[in-house]
Amino acid sequence: GMPNLKDNNGIEEYNKRIINEMVDFRRRMRKQALEQMKDSPILAKNILSACDDMRNHSLPSLGVEINDSNSNGDWRFTMPVEESIEDTQQQKTKDQEGNIGCTLNVKQHSDEDVNETNFFKIRHYADQFSQFDSKHVPTKNADGTDVSKNLRKKLLKKREKYFSKTIKNDKTIL
Repeated sequence: GMPNLKDNNGIEEYNKRIINEMVDFRRRMRKQALEQMKDSPILAKNILSACDDMRNHSLPSLGVEINDSNSNGDWRFTMPVEESIEDTQQQKTKDQEGNIGCTLNVKQHSDEDVNETNFFKIRHYADQFSQFDSKHVPTKNADGTDVSKNLRKKLLKKREKYFSKTIKNDKTIL
């Protein structure tokens, strides 16, 4: 039946049902595309590309992460990923080259002293994580669930990219 949308539990249950349907539909489309790879390789690759785009861009922007390491189509809520237009264009180029991934959009704020210790504790990361490892990388989301290996890799890359740009920018000022 229809959940009670007048309370948070009902809304969350309804959202989970919608996401389950989307993830299941994506799983079925991937299965069909893989089965059609010999007969219709172009169509199959286009369908697989659309499925990858959903996994890498559409759902992460809504705070949903799909785990493709098994055929169950496991998913979980996670921190929504923001993508800038520039990052999206770069990613489309990467996807066309066969590299799959998603880039986070980190806006620089000159009014805060950003360093590796506080990078995931301020700006749009503020209040997103509750625990960090010895290298100041998040290990727990704010809701207490584990940060996935995939998200940790993305976060590390984003921090590395941010500080490599910052260092380059500092050198041009000197």
